[in-house]
Amino acid sequence: MAVFLGACHAIIEDTLIFVQIGANGWIIFIVRLVAAFIITYIFGFVFEKSTTAKRIMNKEIAG
Repeated sequence: MAVFLGACHAIIEDTLIFVQIGANGWIIFIVRLVAAFIITYIFGFVFEKSTTAKRIMNKEIAG
């Protein structure tokens, strides 16, 4: 959840700022939202495969 929030923490404010200078707000909003989902998915996939995650899961199961 922290990765997702970090990726799109100011999505509304930034979009409104760029709209004021003439950008298309919907395109910016959708691209940033989709990018946040993709980044979160990739991070979750990598974390799940890492040895750190395996050690954490083993510690929780054992203890």
